[in-house]
Amino acid sequence: VTKYIWENTDMSHELYQTLHNAHTFALYCGQYEIGFDKEWINLNLHSKHVRNFRKTTARNRVVYDIFGTKTGRFTTKRSSFPILTLGKDLRRAIVPKNGAFAVFDYNAAEARVMLGLSGHDQPQHDLHSYHASLTSTDREGAKRNFFSWLYDAEKDNPVYDSRYSRTDLIDRYYSDSSVSTPYGRVMGVERSKSLSYLLQSTTNDMAIERFGKVAEFLSDKKSLISFSIHDSLVLDFDPEESSCVSKIIEILESTRFGIMPCSVQLGKNLKDLRQIK
Repeated sequence: VTKYIWENTDMSHELYQTLHNAHTFALYCGQYEIGFDKEWINLNLHSKHVRNFRKTTARNRVVYDIFGTKTGRFTTKRSSFPILTLGKDLRRAIVPKNGAFAVFDYNAAEARVMLGLSGHDQPQHDLHSYHASLTSTDREGAKRNFFSWLYDAEKDNPVYDSRYSRTDLIDRYYSDSSVSTPYGRVMGVERSKSLSYLLQSTTNDMAIERFGKVAEFLSDKKSLISFSIHDSLVLDFDPEESSCVSKIIEILESTRFGIMPCSVQLGKNLKDLRQIK
């Protein structure tokens, strides 16, 4: 069966590499055993929320399904610990083995992918604050207004319309009722939703591409990747390897769409994190 599929499936090299990256990263994450703060859990069993959570701790690995969505965005299998849907308050119960969690998060990843696909330079400061300065609103308002404009073809915004062209992007990547991405994916979708599919899929594949490079860098280190939560990468981090942080940032930020800034947070559990960059 494998031989037949291999010989009769038409797959581009780009798509093969994309799926290989996803598969390899998912396997890598599946080796990590999640640690739980049993004392904190036991002290909070008066909460039904925590009692239900305790039942999930028997599944102490993240098992991703790389084919769970049309865009390639990861979901988790039933046998997995539900890291992608875990409430933020319950992240307090997840603790590292090496002393700290380091969480690396891209700044406005989907918006920056749109800039990259459009040929724009990447601002090296917070993109939503940049948009706020253009629109005379606060950061959260600018973020909300930008995504509302980006994914609703019926909405006009003179500031964004003068700088970015949604139509040009759609015309470039959409044809024959399908949207194609730089990572080789081809997805059937109606035109009105094609930009959302393009940006979400491309952002996911870009992040996984960079996460895989971080895994390679950490191959001889004590620190290791725990899992990813969409476009955030979580490391079980050894504080003695703090000198590695700048290199990890460099690897993550060096995308095919330009230098995309990311932040770093550290904490002794997955909820209580402090930003260091």
